[in-house]
Amino acid sequence: MQFSDHTFGTVKSGVCVLSGFVTSVREELGHLVVRDGIKGAETERRYPRASCPISRLIAVRSEGYITLAAMHWLDAIGAALVVLDPTGRPVVTSVPRRSVRHSARLRRTQAQLGIGGGRGAEIARELIEAKITGQISLLRELDRSEAADRATEFAAQLPPAGSGRFPLLGIEGRVSNIYWSAFADWPIAFTTRDPVPNTWRTFGAHRSVLTGRPKTAVSPANAITNYLYNIALSETVIALQAAGLDPTMGILHGDVKDERASAAYDLLEPLLYY
Repeated sequence: MQFSDHTFGTVKSGVCVLSGFVTSVREELGHLVVRDGIKGAETERRYPRASCPISRLIAVRSEGYITLAAMHWLDAIGAALVVLDPTGRPVVTSVPRRSVRHSARLRRTQAQLGIGGGRGAEIARELIEAKITGQISLLRELDRSEAADRATEFAAQLPPAGSGRFPLLGIEGRVSNIYWSAFADWPIAFTTRDPVPNTWRTFGAHRSVLTGRPKTAVSPANAITNYLYNIALSETVIALQAAGLDPTMGILHGDVKDERASAAYDLLEPLLYY
């Protein structure tokens, strides 16, 4: 049976996702040449600088390569490169230099923000409140009124700014548990005629049985959610860097993990629910 997938190498809303086993990105005679697909069914597309539709080039597999000349080409037109590992975690996130705002004063101000008091405490509470409000709104919109009512009760207990990280995160955690539990039985449809495990036919628990956390999902719905979450995380990192802020200096997530984009995580979830 001959394999055919016309989505390889396509660009939608400025995003080109490389998902095949045979992928390469190179510069040739002033054009960007993008190759994607599987052996025997590769697709090659050429883009001139003046009319290239790509604003994000996302690679989701470890196979393939991109040349340094192609990276310079993407940077010159203002396009970003994102490379994800098999779990969806961003490995590489580039930011075109022409879109970056460099401000030492802004980063110094950011570094001085803390959750204990002042403007940092106000920002922390605003972020948690925005996330909770968005979750409750979606619960009501998707006909999960009972869960929305329970979440609203906890939201009313949200402590004032300056109460510290743990009181805020305690309320945030309770509302999140209510939110994800409300969708555990959400039905998932499959178009394939092949047998599908019963555990895949609902959204399921948001926490993986392998890790006790959302990462390393064991159901398709949660795996897709994690993938989209990490795409959004990459976009948040790019936006922070473009604004002249440091993605690693967060308020809510703190400095416990050196490799974590804490500021991006601070902003990401409130943005996802609006």
